[in-house]
Amino acid sequence: MIVGAVVAIALIVTLQLLGVLNPGRGSGAAAACTIKPFRQTQAAELMKSGAVITYERNGGSSCVDELYAVYADGRIVGDNGTQKIEKTATPADVQAQLGRISDLGWFTDNMYSSSHTPCAQCYTYFTGVVHGGQEKTVQAVDGGTDAPANYWLVSGMLSTFLPTFSPGPQ
Repeated sequence: MIVGAVVAIALIVTLQLLGVLNPGRGSGAAAACTIKPFRQTQAAELMKSGAVITYERNGGSSCVDELYAVYADGRIVGDNGTQKIEKTATPADVQAQLGRISDLGWFTDNMYSSSHTPCAQCYTYFTGVVHGGQEKTVQAVDGGTDAPANYWLVSGMLSTFLPTFSPGPQ
């Protein structure tokens, strides 16, 4: 009788963790988010119009769809599909940021694209950089170990440099 009770409890806990008995948890929660299409064509157009950095962040538990462009003159714009934001940096700050990105090996074979299916809380990133006559876009997904370590240093630097969207209705 005790063994039966233990098996029943284990089954209930397992079903809850899988989201079968509690659809707000486990695999049921991931189904509620539909990832927006990537905007790499738009990012390429921004680069053609003079952006020296483009940065797209897509996914996560809130299904974000953010695309940023940084211009050499210091203008920084962001678009998340519902809001457009701007920020200004000095041209020297932009050049310093480009120098740091280049110093981290952006234009070497050590900075490469990687991709895997993101978890429900994970993001897919595309970062494009134009500097010193070179242009390169790198894709990465957080939540795994397949992206170059220096990619996350670049991403971290950009997250402090870019404007922040105000939270919208959830």
